[in-house]
Amino acid sequence: FKCLSKAKDGSSGQQEVRLANLQHKIVLIKKFVHIRRLHSEDPDEAVRLCEALLEEPELDPAVRIGDAFGFLIDHHCQQGRLQTAYQKLEELQKLLPSQSIKYYISQASLDALQKEMGFP
Repeated sequence: FKCLSKAKDGSSGQQEVRLANLQHKIVLIKKFVHIRRLHSEDPDEAVRLCEALLEEPELDPAVRIGDAFGFLIDHHCQQGRLQTAYQKLEELQKLLPSQSIKYYISQASLDALQKEMGFP
C-alpha cells in the first residue's frame, strides 16, 4: 500500500484505481481466510459466508473460485451430504471446465464422491 500510494505514476486517477483494486483483493482474501478459520467453530455460518463470497464481483484471481468451491465440497462431504457436494462439484466443472478439480478438492472428498455417487 505504502509504495503504491507514494508512487509517482503518470496519472493519479490510474494510481487510485490500482490502489482500490489491490485493497478489494486484500479484503476478499481476508474474508476467505476468516471463513476457513470460522469453519471449526461455526461450520454453517462459514458455508453461508462462502456462498456469499462466491457472489462477490471479481473474486478470482484474489481468491480462486475453485478454492471456494473446494471448501464447500469438502464441507458437504465431511457432513455426509454427498448429493449437495456433487451439485457443487458440477457447478465448479461448469465454471472451470478445463481445470483439474484435484487442485481444489481433497482426495478424501473425491474418494467419497466416487464411492457414493459414481463420480469418475
